[in-house]
Amino acid sequence: MIVIGILIALKINNWNEYQKSVKSENEYLTSLQNEISANIERLKLVNANNNIWTSDGSDIVQKLKIGIDTLSDSEVTRAFNYYESLIKSPVLDIIVSSNSNVLVKKKGLITDFRNLNDAYNGVLLQESYMTEFWNTKVVDFFISCGIPYQGYLENETTISMKEIEMGGYSEKQFIALLKIKSVLQDYWEVERDSALERSKEILNLIKNAN
Repeated sequence: MIVIGILIALKINNWNEYQKSVKSENEYLTSLQNEISANIERLKLVNANNNIWTSDGSDIVQKLKIGIDTLSDSEVTRAFNYYESLIKSPVLDIIVSSNSNVLVKKKGLITDFRNLNDAYNGVLLQESYMTEFWNTKVVDFFISCGIPYQGYLENETTISMKEIEMGGYSEKQFIALLKIKSVLQDYWEVERDSALERSKEILNLIKNAN
């Protein structure tokens, strides 16, 4: 009888521990859904703003091609501007770094979570290239040409190609900077689009798994 009582107590204890683990898993997955939903909205916002600023750069190149060599400071700064992705994934990081140990009934989703984590890291890596370009090339360009870094100015000022050349940049070099920024933006956009679609897929997987 004593042995049977001990076995029953162990089973009850194991059941209680299992229920605690399931409850913890559900809390993690609920937090992850909220986290992914927030990242989806951030990525949409980033894509919308960065597409506008990329268009500004293309507009400048076209103006120079047809002989318009005086630009507003704000359109130049917008052409080099970019919107940070602001992806945040602390819950996803915990789940992935625990090697699925925080998962109980949904361990089968760990590969999908790892893939999403890789997608977010891809976005942040491409963003780091953009930041490096900005810090090492664009800032020097603005300082040399005396361009104030402001997307919009109350009293709009202009800069001519001659003034840019006096700052040490030929038209060819100026266009090259714009094109480099555009290329970096394109690579970054591919990663953002991939992360956005994967986020939507994983969000649906979590919802359907509940």
